[in-house]
Amino acid sequence: MPAILKGFFDKVMVKGFAYESAKNGIKGLLTNIKTAKMITTAEAPKILLSITGFGITMKKANLGGVGIKKTEWIHYTLKMQGTDEDRRKFLEKVGKFMSN
Repeated sequence: MPAILKGFFDKVMVKGFAYESAKNGIKGLLTNIKTAKMITTAEAPKILLSITGFGITMKKANLGGVGIKKTEWIHYTLKMQGTDEDRRKFLEKVGKFMSN
């Protein structure tokens, strides 16, 4: 997990706000959030991130652990020779993803 993302979780997903201690671990308190939307970019393709466990960890452990049960995820695989047009198309896709 990138340090900046870990820092976000450490500062926002705090005990008493996002979760509380429970008999068998933690109880998520953010059950009012219907859906979390994840947007990622990396040189690795989404399938590789899924195989290595990134997606399931984010969905089930990090977000699910604080009570967010539904997660949607889109990913843009960075290309060293990516064009501005590729990036523009992805940003359009992000716009549609967020408006749903």
